[in-house]
Amino acid sequence: MKIKLRACALLWMCLSATAWAQEEVAEREDVPTFLKEMERKAGEVSSSEAKWVRKTFAPSIGGEGDDRQRELIATVRDFEQMRVRFSTAILGYLKGAHWLVANADGKRWNDWHRQLEHFKSNPKSRKDAEAFLTHAEALFSSGMLRMSPAATWHMRTGSLDLSVDEEGKPLIVCSNGMLVCLSKGDSTRVMNVSGTYNPLTNRFYGRSGSLNWERTTNAETFDVELGTFEIRMKGSSFRADSAQLKSTLFDQPLEGMATVKVQKERNERKRTYPRFESNSGRIQLNDIFENVHYDGGLQVRGSQLAGMGSDGRPA
Repeated sequence: MKIKLRACALLWMCLSATAWAQEEVAEREDVPTFLKEMERKAGEVSSSEAKWVRKTFAPSIGGEGDDRQRELIATVRDFEQMRVRFSTAILGYLKGAHWLVANADGKRWNDWHRQLEHFKSNPKSRKDAEAFLTHAEALFSSGMLRMSPAATWHMRTGSLDLSVDEEGKPLIVCSNGMLVCLSKGDSTRVMNVSGTYNPLTNRFYGRSGSLNWERTTNAETFDVELGTFEIRMKGSSFRADSAQLKSTLFDQPLEGMATVKVQKERNERKRTYPRFESNSGRIQLNDIFENVHYDGGLQVRGSQLAGMGSDGRPA
């Protein structure tokens, strides 16, 4: 037991000494020399990146106060110790930092660096750090949550708050925004969305949202209120098992399941998303055709409507 305690104490002393040493380096480091080093390393990526560091990044950071300059340098040195790639993570960090400085967003600067502490205290999280930092500027400037070969997700409008969970892991809290998915040369959107994005799992946990049938022949007929839902943001679709369909065709909303998917289809009549399928309840529609009345469940697939049995009875 004593040996374990001594080992833990030694490890803590080593980590504390390393952190102290990093702070001391940042304290002593000359800012112009640091900026020249960043320009040289950016030049190894491309001449345009070197020009960006020299013409855009250096003037903005050079005019910041000593505390922020030291924090920036120390953060870069911490990530260098983790051996993250300069071309993605560190350059992404510099661009994110520049955006915050240029927009005088001091609160988000502090919240972001609080999130970054998770990676600096977990050296094995190098790949997560690279993924988190690569598109930092796009997160701040356009609300981009996730980019993958299959889809790109943005939170437009509303608010984005940078937070951490109980373990200090980063979270992005979204409120009353428009969630947009770009894929296959097309897009889809969900309105009035509130939820939390976990960048370490690439999952969005929605608390609420709403759909309409835009770009279909049912655009003026149906709306859906979403309950809780989960999105794997590597793809371009998701399902909400708890949803309510509202329509000008009937008075009471229907409970059921909604499915959202990006569909590359220009012809409105051929669009088959979004979808809703009632899981209980029946509606009555009079004179849907001459002398034809309908009683039963309902399935909506984009521009297509289908009757279905419900509550154990056929339509």
